[in-house]
Amino acid sequence: MHRHRRIPGNAGQVWPFRGARARRRSLGVGAAVSALVRPPVRIGPVTGLRRVLTDKRIRRLLVVTDAGVSEAGWADLVAALILASNRKPVVWRGVHGCPGETVVERCAQAYRSGRHDALVAVGGGSVIDAAKAAAGLLGEPGSPRLAQFEGLGQFTGAAPPVFAVPTTPGGAEVTAHAVIAGPHGRRYAVSGLGLRPSAVLLDPALAATAPREVVLDTALDSLLHAIEAFFARAGTPVTSGLALRAVGRITRSLQSVVDGQPGVSRELGFGCLLASVAMANTNAGVVHALGYPLTSEYGLSHGRANAVVAPAALSMLGGNDSERHGALLAAWHGRPAEVGAAFAALLDELGVPTGLDTYCVPDGDLPRLAGLAATYRPVLENTPVAVTKPALLELYRRSWPAKVAAAT
Repeated sequence: MHRHRRIPGNAGQVWPFRGARARRRSLGVGAAVSALVRPPVRIGPVTGLRRVLTDKRIRRLLVVTDAGVSEAGWADLVAALILASNRKPVVWRGVHGCPGETVVERCAQAYRSGRHDALVAVGGGSVIDAAKAAAGLLGEPGSPRLAQFEGLGQFTGAAPPVFAVPTTPGGAEVTAHAVIAGPHGRRYAVSGLGLRPSAVLLDPALAATAPREVVLDTALDSLLHAIEAFFARAGTPVTSGLALRAVGRITRSLQSVVDGQPGVSRELGFGCLLASVAMANTNAGVVHALGYPLTSEYGLSHGRANAVVAPAALSMLGGNDSERHGALLAAWHGRPAEVGAAFAALLDELGVPTGLDTYCVPDGDLPRLAGLAATYRPVLENTPVAVTKPALLELYRRSWPAKVAAAT
């Protein structure tokens, strides 16, 4: 479990709210963001939670969190703010790691037994996914099991509202799907329109207590969300514009992490938000297909698993479309010459170990991993080049040890 530091005394007093028009202008994407961002995102201090909880019918709220976020004090602060708005909160601290089926079903049971009206997810992507998946279950008749809803759009019932208060720059707060750990660690997605949070309160100060490793992995994952959204078959001119702006903001602001500054800067938070919106409207690609088995089989965090295989996969994507490759490099801070080498250089600068051998992945297991990666058909079919099982194996081999030279 990653432990957060305790919240600072002035938490929630730094990030003033702004109107929707000013917010869209600051993001640099015009009215297109308002057409894509579902749920509405409110950027400001967590103390402004009352501005998000506007439905007077919502009286009893289940605050979903994990032990690390709870120890930092954020869940109790949110509960106190809910109480101050004349509503009744109950804090449920049952999430740990990638939420498994049992965790989600227990969360749903806690909601039912407390006769709650909504869920408030306070934490990173795992916490938010747990709350969303529980909401999906709660919207279905009877007492179904979560595994019944694997796949795209399988949740169709009227799910209770979920409000997201993210503590890391991940992206789960703007998507309509949740990633679940099934039996034996296999990960799968559940989705449905009812899983998309009703509103998001984005306060970059919440990440000030997060461990550097967590901030680093989630920021790198957000950068990969932007890059894969830009190359995605399902991409549009609007999502491509969002993705390029995200790439520019993230690659510029990651320097603050290099310099050892705690938490997430305003620039990095905005960049990760843009990347999340782009990804939510396009889906992932080959990097994620390669990363999923590394998490389920070897326990690498989602962001780290993707980052380790990214240089080889990004070199393949960039070599497939020179025009889009050039546009991506133009948006990247410092304008490097090749995207795979640029990502490898970024990992080196951030001190992230590369090479699957570094993470105790034996080379003899690479064919099995390629077979597992090949089962993630939706993201592979979203990749703009045909990716076969032999191609996946070659990408793993290029990542063991890393064979993409960092740009100098």
